[in-house]
Amino acid sequence: MPVAVRRRRTRTRYSTTYLSTLPARDQATINLLSAQVANPFYPLLPRTNLAATTVARSQLLKPDPQFSGLTAIMNSGFSWYHGFQLRAEKRFSGGLSAGYSFTWSKFMQAINYLNPTDPIPEKVISDLDRPLRSVATVVYELPFGQGKQWGNSTNKVVSRVISGWQIQNVFTWQSGQALGFGNALLLPGQTIADVVLPAGQRSVSEWFNVNAFNRVSGQQLASNIQTLSSAFSDVRAPRVNNFDMSAIKNTQIKERLRLQFNAEFINALNHPQYTPPITTPTSAAFGQLTGSYNWQRIIEFGLKVMF
Repeated sequence: MPVAVRRRRTRTRYSTTYLSTLPARDQATINLLSAQVANPFYPLLPRTNLAATTVARSQLLKPDPQFSGLTAIMNSGFSWYHGFQLRAEKRFSGGLSAGYSFTWSKFMQAINYLNPTDPIPEKVISDLDRPLRSVATVVYELPFGQGKQWGNSTNKVVSRVISGWQIQNVFTWQSGQALGFGNALLLPGQTIADVVLPAGQRSVSEWFNVNAFNRVSGQQLASNIQTLSSAFSDVRAPRVNNFDMSAIKNTQIKERLRLQFNAEFINALNHPQYTPPITTPTSAAFGQLTGSYNWQRIIEFGLKVMF
């Protein structure tokens, strides 16, 4: 099921002439571009980034350097999606029904420039890509009360208490989002395949192989042409693994008056839903799961009168 969507993106163009293409930190280039030089526009542009007497050499090497922070809006972004979807439902006897839906997909995008010098946006896995998603639902009408297997002949008071109960369960399993590491530097001989840890070795303290990266602050890349992709399909954040359940009680008071009671248990098993790990190599928490979504077990009760 392919879908293509174009998006308006902004960008600032730079020249490739002065940016480093070395596979390691190029301190000479960094020093050259970051050096402060006399500002030829002083004092013509007050209350701007070019109001001081000096300016970074990198600013003067840009096209139209007098326009600090200049961006252009172009309809050059696009994305595309392919997916396979399966849905099955079955109604059993005795008030039991079940459903299952499955999606296998790939969502790609080209909406951002990896480098401001690139002629076209980077084609990369989308931050919205979730290749696998499974949802299973089970609904069961409890066999108690009037017209049911048990308690059919009870008095009206007991019948109203035990009748009309329905249990609903929803289980969701979904892949996590693809991760990226910015302008990071892999150690010699390491590839992105070495970053991936087997499922059994992942933990809250190390979600991927942090030892594949150069983590020394003074050796990080800057003022260079980035070659590392902005996201990788094989390195992903924790998946969604969630179970919700609810109980519904319908009580017929009169012909046109019905009372409905709801008890909902969101994330009933209180399973932690972690946010993506830290992906900054120089951080002390690199590779760690330091946060979670506000998705702890939630219990809600509701009462509705329908007439």
